[in-house]
Amino acid sequence: MLLAIAIAIALAAAACTPGGEATAPTTSADDEARTTTSIGTTTTAPTPTTTVPDPVVDDTPLPSDAEVRTGTLDNGVRYLVRTNDSPGGALELRLVVDAGSLHQPRAEDGSAHVLEHMAFNGTASYPGNTLDDALADVGAVIGPHINAYTSFDETVYQLSLPATPAAIDLGFQTLSEWAGAMLLTEADVADELLVVLEELRLSRNAPGTVVNDTFLDAYLGGTPYADHDPIGEEAAVADLDAGTLRRFFDDWYRPDNITVIAVGDVEVDDLEARIVEAFDGLTDRGATPAQPDRTAPLPTDPFIRVVEAPDTTTSFVSVDWMLPAWDGTTVGGERLVMLEQVLFHLLATRLDDASLRGDNELLVVGGGRFAVTRERAGGGFYAEADDLGAAAELVIGTLRGAAEGDVAAEELARTVEEFRASVELELETIESVQDRELADALVGVALGTTDPSAAADRVRRRVAVLDTFTPDDLIAHARWILASSAPQVIAAGPDAADLPDVARLEAALEASGAAGPSEATARIDRIMTAPDPIAPVEEVSLRRDAVEWRFANGVVVRFEPSTIAADTVDLRASSPGGARALGDVPFSLADVAVDAFGASGVDDLDPVVLDAFLAGRNVWLVPLLDDHTEGFVGAASTVDVEVLFQLLRASIDGPRIDEVPFARVVDARAEQIESLALDPATAAVIEAADLVEDRDPAWTPLPTSGGLAAFDIDAARRIVADRFGSIDGGLTVVVVGDADRLEIARLAATYLGTIQPGAADAVLGDRPLPPPPTEVRAAELGVGSDAEASGQVVLRWRTLDPARDAAARAEAMVLGAVLDDLVFEELRERLGATYGGRASISLGERAEAAGASIVVQVDPDRVEEVRDEALVILDSLRASGPTDEVVTRAIGVVRRELDLVNNPELIARLFALDEPGSDLEPSAIVAEVNRLTPARLAEATRRWFPEGRRVEVLVRPGG
Repeated sequence: MLLAIAIAIALAAAACTPGGEATAPTTSADDEARTTTSIGTTTTAPTPTTTVPDPVVDDTPLPSDAEVRTGTLDNGVRYLVRTNDSPGGALELRLVVDAGSLHQPRAEDGSAHVLEHMAFNGTASYPGNTLDDALADVGAVIGPHINAYTSFDETVYQLSLPATPAAIDLGFQTLSEWAGAMLLTEADVADELLVVLEELRLSRNAPGTVVNDTFLDAYLGGTPYADHDPIGEEAAVADLDAGTLRRFFDDWYRPDNITVIAVGDVEVDDLEARIVEAFDGLTDRGATPAQPDRTAPLPTDPFIRVVEAPDTTTSFVSVDWMLPAWDGTTVGGERLVMLEQVLFHLLATRLDDASLRGDNELLVVGGGRFAVTRERAGGGFYAEADDLGAAAELVIGTLRGAAEGDVAAEELARTVEEFRASVELELETIESVQDRELADALVGVALGTTDPSAAADRVRRRVAVLDTFTPDDLIAHARWILASSAPQVIAAGPDAADLPDVARLEAALEASGAAGPSEATARIDRIMTAPDPIAPVEEVSLRRDAVEWRFANGVVVRFEPSTIAADTVDLRASSPGGARALGDVPFSLADVAVDAFGASGVDDLDPVVLDAFLAGRNVWLVPLLDDHTEGFVGAASTVDVEVLFQLLRASIDGPRIDEVPFARVVDARAEQIESLALDPATAAVIEAADLVEDRDPAWTPLPTSGGLAAFDIDAARRIVADRFGSIDGGLTVVVVGDADRLEIARLAATYLGTIQPGAADAVLGDRPLPPPPTEVRAAELGVGSDAEASGQVVLRWRTLDPARDAAARAEAMVLGAVLDDLVFEELRERLGATYGGRASISLGERAEAAGASIVVQVDPDRVEEVRDEALVILDSLRASGPTDEVVTRAIGVVRRELDLVNNPELIARLFALDEPGSDLEPSAIVAEVNRLTPARLAEATRRWFPEGRRVEVLVRPGG
């Protein structure tokens, strides 16, 4: 349960499959940091002059996984294949092209990215968009089953298919034609450029673009990657034509530049034979160009930039050091990557512990090591504070302190325990590793960037490496980083008055001294002493191998063994009450209290002590509050299940909210409130939710600024104590996972059967949710000051008391898939008006949560057009239902979804036993799915999407 926020860098990909989500470069764990105007400059502050020898790197190759068969065809196509039976009946395919935006003839033209789009817009056997239909016919749809991304260095296509003969044949044929038979007609390119430019517009005009660009300048300046953002620049992208794309295709989509990956429930011999059949005839189309230079020397001059961002809500400072992308396929490269991960995580944990104790002025802090390109990585810190100049001094001083010898053996031991627990869990879960995870790992192997070893070998080796790390190793490496790489310092925020100037950050580089560890954290060996167990008063056998125990104190525990996720146990606890029992307290403020509760300690353990205890264990638990229930959700490795039960018991016995976590949550909510005037997507969703609740202040999703300012920690503590500190309203705990029934029975009797009922819940009322709309509740918002910002269309419906049996669930699932299909085909492919839109229907776990929605990001000039077209789609469905072809595709998609079961779904089925008439069993739902007709779906559309009874929010830029 780590409170440190890791800095996550997603520089690599422009994910742009039809219907997919664009992955724009982002630079910190706080995605709400937004900028529009840069006011700082690069500086040439003094750089380190100390000479420190480079790390010694053992270049011994790591061993390869014997279960992965590798080979190379005569034409140069490489392949990696392996058999895997988890989840079973499925196949994952990848086409890896060793070329990305770095390979473009013009740095900014986005041709690698646009070419990836064109793979879905015409191949020799499937001209136009007919490939989408063919894949849908075998149960694969854009987004969950079909995807792709373009990075600086590579382009990767992804297919998730059922392992049926027809799907397997189509999958390999599709990969082969993507590699060698794209049509790339002028008409198709012109049509798809409309979609690409919409994606680019959404990306380039989204809040945060300028700050992301600043990080790209810092991380990639002076390297061949500079100015090669995969998304491209609008003018250059708009100028692309079929000839340019054809040249890129011929140059880089070549047999000797392609790797095929196949993982799934198919024999290796069969997979290999299919690759030979599909790819052996692939030929070169011209001479092989030389690979571009990727050399990225470490920066020797500091990069200091201050960015004023009037449309942001967060002020922060980031301090990073560029690092080599050590060769992770060698013994020495792996060790250095792990050493840097441990070093930066240790220091970030140190800073966060001090923040939680009130020993420093950091409001939020995190850090870590991250990848940038194949040749460059980085490590550093992100911090929010009232004084960002002082924060920069502190985080710089923390690394300097490590370089000067301030690494305590006990804090290294805690960090190693945490990493070891994570690595060892991988070994325990090997048997249930999914096809998709294995296939994605093999992409890195194909590109020569990740460890090719078998999982068991990798885990044992990494555990052994962790055990070799000493404080001196971290000290020496911190010293080398400071001597070899100049810091990259970026401060950004909405108000210049809150930002340090460049001179202040330069002074921070000069002034920051060595900051050593804060006071040692107390170590405990258990959360609580186990009470004497109390036997259940009743034991009942449920479906399959599930069992229920009832205790005299009102606790009900249900358990079902499951090896879907090996060595993993999932838990959910639920008690009646929820937000309806809050009296005059708005749900939005109760939500603040619950989030702070989840970030705090438990009982008499503060969050620092608790985090230190959990650092070497794979276990987590968070509280949840919804309209009718409160409770917890969590999970643990099998060996740590007792800790999970202790954590649940201590959270009920001693719910607490600590001051620093409370302040952090309040600050985060305040930023969300501010973002409503800045971010069209957030504003649209919140406004629609508000309208669904008929603007009832008790149920609005966000508090008012005044209400949040007046909400204090004592009020939050009262809410948590009332809703979570008693079980008199009843408590049902459902446990599913890889555990022994007798052990779960013991833990239930020990930690749950012994809970003292205590005082009754102070239920202050039973306020109902507002009724569904009986008319069109509409709002138009002008959000953001940038005239090119995204427009949004959000349509929502609420349906109270729907049927909840298998037939209703089948209708909801298939109708949702039908709408997704039509939104994609009509709004994206036919109109070219949107990069992404989604439709959804949710029965929820209670009738009150049922509802449907259509959400579309759109060119702001086409908001009404898209709204009207969405309503036309619904009118057609109400009148006559979907075509037989669309129904068939949707049924295939839903049947695939029902085949993939996980532990949380098994938990939901056990909870559904409490709701008469509710049925979550896949077999019953599949039977009803097979009975669906266009006429039944037309009737379902009329129920879920009643004409003239909706919420409608249209958002366009307006400032």
